[in-house]
Amino acid sequence: MFHHISLLRTVAILLVLFFHFDNQLVSSGYIGVDIFFVISGYLITKITLTRVKDRQTLKDFYHRRIMRIFPALLLVGFIVIFFLSLIEYLELETLQMFRDTLAFTSNIKAEKINLDYFGDNKNNYLLHLWSIAIEIQFYLFFPSLMLSQKIRKYFHFIVFTLLILSLAFLFSEISYYNSFGRIFAFMAGVLTYLLVNKFQPNNYIFLFSIFSLIFIGFLDLNITTYPNHNNIIVALLTAIGLLFGKINENKVLKPLIFIGLISYSLYLWHYPLFLFFHHMNIETSVINTLLLASVLLLLSTGSYFAVEKRFTSKKYGNLTTLLIILPLIFLIFLVHYKRSQTMDIPFVNSFYEKMTLNPLLHYSDLATLEVSRNYPNCLENKGELLTHCSTTKVNDKTKTALVLGNSFVHSGGLIFLDMITAHYNIKSDFYYLFGDKIKTDKLYQTIKTGKYDFLILYYPWWGATKKNLIDEYLELSKYTQIVFVKGTKYNQKIDKKQLFRFNNLFVTDSKQAFKCFTQKPFTTDKDYAVVDSVLEQLNAKSINIHEVQKDNNANYICSHNNIALYLDSSHINNYAGELFAKRFIERDLGRDVFKPKSA
Repeated sequence: MFHHISLLRTVAILLVLFFHFDNQLVSSGYIGVDIFFVISGYLITKITLTRVKDRQTLKDFYHRRIMRIFPALLLVGFIVIFFLSLIEYLELETLQMFRDTLAFTSNIKAEKINLDYFGDNKNNYLLHLWSIAIEIQFYLFFPSLMLSQKIRKYFHFIVFTLLILSLAFLFSEISYYNSFGRIFAFMAGVLTYLLVNKFQPNNYIFLFSIFSLIFIGFLDLNITTYPNHNNIIVALLTAIGLLFGKINENKVLKPLIFIGLISYSLYLWHYPLFLFFHHMNIETSVINTLLLASVLLLLSTGSYFAVEKRFTSKKYGNLTTLLIILPLIFLIFLVHYKRSQTMDIPFVNSFYEKMTLNPLLHYSDLATLEVSRNYPNCLENKGELLTHCSTTKVNDKTKTALVLGNSFVHSGGLIFLDMITAHYNIKSDFYYLFGDKIKTDKLYQTIKTGKYDFLILYYPWWGATKKNLIDEYLELSKYTQIVFVKGTKYNQKIDKKQLFRFNNLFVTDSKQAFKCFTQKPFTTDKDYAVVDSVLEQLNAKSINIHEVQKDNNANYICSHNNIALYLDSSHINNYAGELFAKRFIERDLGRDVFKPKSA
């Protein structure tokens, strides 16, 4: 009866699978998530309008939703965490994402820390769960409205109004994880159910919607601004499929319909499995890919029949509470213990070490937390201009600086730059560039008014050309002194087992010193050639962080006093920011850098 919905789910999950396996295959496969959101809006409207009549039926609805979502989610989450802990790949990001998903807030937390979903997230094996959190938020909010008779009376009008209003979010360049950016997809599904009886089934139109969605998956929909106006097309085509589809029993389509039935389990399993496949540097051959697909299908089919169907077909009463509350308490406790070490319980210590298998992790966390206390609400910003994070004691000789950068300026880089600018009596404002070109242009206009004596820039230079950089900063250099920051990345081409350990460390024979596998910065002098030519033409200065990252033997270090200095291969932590700043200041390396441009 609902085979057309299963086929839409099949399209959605296959788009997501191909995108996560290799985003060059289906460059916009992430639209599969929006297809799922539209389908969810459709089905939940059907259920709530026909079944939710009072508080008891609402309670039954929530009970069924919990049994539909959480047993499989808990199974996959705990298996992934347990497996990663055994092979030393378990990181804090994975635990936090699982914990926050169970608390319905993982997308909110991801947005808060400006987590780049399409960037380098090799440590987060459960990153894909952000969309589950949004689904749960919708399930919590929408059905409860059905208890109001007034809302039921004007339901069509309310839904249509919300659909129109939600369009504004698609043109405002909000975060990829923002719940409001997905309201349009849900409301499109709700409206589709309200209109479904007004249309006659037509499988030709249904197939048109299916193939159109697949075609769109191959187009470039501009990841950096998604969700955007393209969501309208995706939602419309999915709605058309729901309105006109009516697929009868068909042996040819049975395998595709089955994929749609197990799509939830496929979604839960695929991301950690694909990430592990890529992390192990397994050759992407036909045989290996088929083997990976077989394992994924086997795991998903098993969890569908053993967990999904078993729990959704029965009532388990108060067991629901135990299934949700106890694991959540466990994960909150584990993450808190991992970050604070506020208790000393022998049994917990032993279990903790077995779960993490990283002797430096808690030392690094403690050191990082200690430093970060001086920077409240500065290190996890959403891209706003931070004018309150400078520790400079302002006087009549204080100069000003604007620091623009990528994720570097909300990790240890902010602490590093604040400490050295404060030392040279400069008050710094910080702005984390996160696809916000409009805000950046406004900041450039402020620079031209002469507000800032320095413009400090930290960018990823891969693919940058001399022309790009000259064109952007030549005009600004007339109004302020430009200072470039040269950072380092450590080479990740190391032992496979340690490839994605966040600190990339090993214990030497002395069991006291920790060194990097690579003995030089990932970004070499040759790679700086473009930047150096720009520096010369703009009469700009540079801060070279790698100059203070050597030990007494002139080897580049990624730990100090048994404390890791890197969050990952790309970002120094807060402790490192403080350490490198102190070394920079001791050597007075900024004496020729922070001289304001003469009028």
